[in-house]
Amino acid sequence: MAIAELPPLSFPTWRFILVNNKDMSRIEELKGASEGNIEIVLDQPGQVSFNFPMNDPTADAIEPYKTGILAERFNYRDTLIRHLSGEGGAVWDKMWSGYVLPVKQDWTNDKLQVSAIGWINRLTKRLSRDKLIFTGQDDGDIILSILQHANNLTGTTAEKGVGVSTATMADTFVIHWPAGSSPNTSTFMKYGGKLPNEGVGGATAYVASAGRNITVEKYTSLYQPIQDLINLENGCDVVVDPVTRALNIHRKYSRDNDDIVLGFRAGIVNNVSEFDVQIDADQKANYFLVQGAPSATPQYAADATDMDEVGPIEEVISIGNVTDTAVLLAYAGAELLVRKDGVVTYGITPMQYIPNSGIPEPFIDYRVGDYVSVRAHHPTFTNIVTSGGIRIFGMKVSLDNNKNEKLSQLQVAP
Repeated sequence: MAIAELPPLSFPTWRFILVNNKDMSRIEELKGASEGNIEIVLDQPGQVSFNFPMNDPTADAIEPYKTGILAERFNYRDTLIRHLSGEGGAVWDKMWSGYVLPVKQDWTNDKLQVSAIGWINRLTKRLSRDKLIFTGQDDGDIILSILQHANNLTGTTAEKGVGVSTATMADTFVIHWPAGSSPNTSTFMKYGGKLPNEGVGGATAYVASAGRNITVEKYTSLYQPIQDLINLENGCDVVVDPVTRALNIHRKYSRDNDDIVLGFRAGIVNNVSEFDVQIDADQKANYFLVQGAPSATPQYAADATDMDEVGPIEEVISIGNVTDTAVLLAYAGAELLVRKDGVVTYGITPMQYIPNSGIPEPFIDYRVGDYVSVRAHHPTFTNIVTSGGIRIFGMKVSLDNNKNEKLSQLQVAP
């Protein structure tokens, strides 16, 4: 493809690849997919959904649990660089992958309604085969140990040996999974590592947490304790690589992008189409009690001064089998700090990205986990100016008939 043959700006920006779950091998690009939606959320499985014609020859190959979806986004800038250097071909960034779960056959309209969910969701259907007790350990190490328990592995072993497709678990039950899987584990995920905030090669080295104490009871879900650890004060972030399916841990999966400014009527910066401020007063609390394991004394934080003004507004939460009272107290204090005035969130919907428009490009200039600056102006209310203070927790994209993306309101709260 010559430089003059570069795709026009209306070139489809996303595509869905049908893959085999056991090894991520490609089956076919689902060119007939329509009404697509992609949701990528920090520390959550994320999901993809779309419609697909039932009369397409590939339709009967889309099977829950057996097949998955790899969502790729066209990288216009890198493609242009390749062509300017004399190379051909398009660059597609691998953004997300997961396994097909619900499929609805709409016979009336001759279409499949397909949904896929991220790989870490597999752990919602996996049980602890023994009582797991962690004392004074880094939360990232605990999460990786939980994965290894599900995979019946120890240490930093990434996967089973060649040809192995069974494992005798701690309760003597023999787990089976498809032969030839890659990674060769029963979760379809493998041990990754503890990485810098920015990712491999990043400047911010991983910092271990304070020692966590947590107990996972036998025959309970292996997903919930991971979420409990993520939600702790200064908890870690978990990211599953969409190609290798390595589960990686970051202290904070983020980049500080102060130079990326999302502005709403803020002088020369005007790249946000919709902006609102939501004050959720129902989330206000001036007394916050946190419960952990039954053996741990619940801990609380309180704001007596605020009680003197508005009266007591109390809330209690359980954060799983945490036995460390210092962790419970820190969690209570952090929640009270955030909730004492209610939860204030900003509704930010960026303008649609067009190459060479000057509008920051989602997933490239900023991604899920990043901190960005937001500026907004209203003639009645005080300017809102935050410098690197808004963190993006989720991004949701809908696709038109040409698979061009439209970014919905950013998720800026967990």
